[in-house]
Amino acid sequence: MEIKILSDNTVYRDGIMAEHGLSFWLKYDGQQYVFDTGQGLVISRNAEKLGINLAQIDSVIISHSHDDHLGGLSRILSLNPAVKVYGHPNIKKTYQQKLEEKITVKNQVYGKPARIKNFIPAEKPLKIAKGLWLTGILPGEHKHKEARVENSLVCETSRGLVVLVGCSHTGIIKILNYIKSLSNKPVLAAAGGFHLYKKEKEELREIAQAFAETGVKIIYPLHCSGFMGRKMLQENCRAEIKLAAAGEDILL
Repeated sequence: MEIKILSDNTVYRDGIMAEHGLSFWLKYDGQQYVFDTGQGLVISRNAEKLGINLAQIDSVIISHSHDDHLGGLSRILSLNPAVKVYGHPNIKKTYQQKLEEKITVKNQVYGKPARIKNFIPAEKPLKIAKGLWLTGILPGEHKHKEARVENSLVCETSRGLVVLVGCSHTGIIKILNYIKSLSNKPVLAAAGGFHLYKKEKEELREIAQAFAETGVKIIYPLHCSGFMGRKMLQENCRAEIKLAAAGEDILL
């Protein structure tokens, strides 16, 4: 398995650009996937710099419908109109609504209009391929606002589960515990946005300490994890905290 960060809020590498967004490219059992697509401002450029051909992507998974995760989908669809797109049913509706908006800023973010032709809804745990599955929406979250209708991606490896998250609006610890309830394999790593940037120090400390109970060994706090969130994880979490940015590999 290979994982590269296509889009993130930070960058420390020549030729790669950052934006307020998140996107991963991964290769799993010979298939290529994109998990989230950032705002759409950097995904094409960064993919080209990293030697990734977006026209050859087999499937796109969208965690939730916010612009900083959905915005680059049209870039991929314009290159590969038949690509499979996985996500909660509201993803397709939200995406098509945004395409129809005539606001210049939205057109810049979403690029040339390209409709979703091959959409696979994921409300409950859903197998994408052998060893690769989506969590579906966590129990009880359907009643909450749209932001909490969020999917996470689980990759099975010989060392344990690797979890990719979008913004963790439902709570990163809650997500990891739910994944543990669905699988008898340990969680090796978690990477993505943990939505910690607005939380107070004491709550951040509690979350960092709660990571130990999940058993996760490696943590990549990205996107909306925030500076203080990263700092508190480093100071209070027993897991290995790896700081990464756009253009870098997820090393496990």
